[in-house]
Amino acid sequence: MHILATLFVLASLVVALGVIGGMLFAYREQIVAALAGGSATTDLGVSFVSDRNYQALPRLAPQPLIKALPPLPLAA
Repeated sequence: MHILATLFVLASLVVALGVIGGMLFAYREQIVAALAGGSATTDLGVSFVSDRNYQALPRLAPQPLIKALPPLPLAA
């Protein structure tokens, strides 16, 4: 029984490493470009719009009023 458990763990490890290796192989160009300092926006063909005139001002969130209840009488 311990042999089967060991084989299952080893098989799962091989499958997981295979999936990780496959992903590294499939995306090797993007990984190399990212490590070399390539731009993600030009690689993906996506452009981001930024509004540089927008300035966020800190604003306090409205605090709900909490009414205190009178203390409950103790059981006798």
